[in-house]
Amino acid sequence: MRENVCVIGLGYIGLPTSVVLAQAGKQVIGVDVNPQAVASINSGKAHIVEPDLDGLLHSVVARGALRAQTEPQPADVFVIAVPTPFTRVSMSLT
Repeated sequence: MRENVCVIGLGYIGLPTSVVLAQAGKQVIGVDVNPQAVASINSGKAHIVEPDLDGLLHSVVARGALRAQTEPQPADVFVIAVPTPFTRVSMSLT
């Protein structure tokens, strides 16, 4: 059985992770809120700069192992790769 994986967030962590999972035989749906990023990924072109990613991405998209969209769908596994907001927290050490 081929597992379906939904990766939420297709940035510097989510997109390479999606490509590696697709190369490993998983059926991957990548989700991003940026429609331009989704269109770029679906055409086999990375919207981020990462060595060798364009060729690998093109390969898994051409095989149908990875597709991007703006809405999540049911999957066996979910990976959440979105930016973690952080702020400077003042702490008093007494």
